[in-house]
Amino acid sequence: MTEHIAAHPFDVATRVERVASRCQGRTTDAYWAFIGPFGGVTAATLLRAVLEDEARAGDPLALTVNFCAAISRGDFDLEVRRSRANRSTQHWSIVLSQAEGGIAATATAVMAVRREGFSHQPARRSRVRDARSLPNARHGGVDPAIRVPVRRRCAEHRPSASGCAGQLPVAVLDSRRTRPAA
Repeated sequence: MTEHIAAHPFDVATRVERVASRCQGRTTDAYWAFIGPFGGVTAATLLRAVLEDEARAGDPLALTVNFCAAISRGDFDLEVRRSRANRSTQHWSIVLSQAEGGIAATATAVMAVRREGFSHQPARRSRVRDARSLPNARHGGVDPAIRVPVRRRCAEHRPSASGCAGQLPVAVLDSRRTRPAA
């Protein structure tokens, strides 16, 4: 037994069909704003045109959309072109145009292949004693930016990131009092 599940309105709104070397789409009323489709739906449609291209490699890394004119109700054409590619990234340009209005939006998208060799060391929170247990610094007074009495306290911190040469002392904390100074 096969169940038919209706397509979500967002999938319908961002649907693109490849026709020869171009893509075609159509606006829908489900995501219509005052004078055109919502910008996010337009951006998603432009990205989807790249995602469904057979030459695409990698995952979306960046998308920049320029809205040039209002998009009218009805059909539109998408010109999707890979501008540049290398081993890890691809740069794409997309132009949305309509027969009666010309170019309505342009976009650039960057795709990137995530390599196994990529890694990073996530930062860990510093181990610093509770501020109330630290000695007061010589300078205190009122913070002029917010006009609140401030007690400055200092602590030493040694970064724990791998590959960090040396130990760096860091001054810490503005301990703000909630009551005005007497």
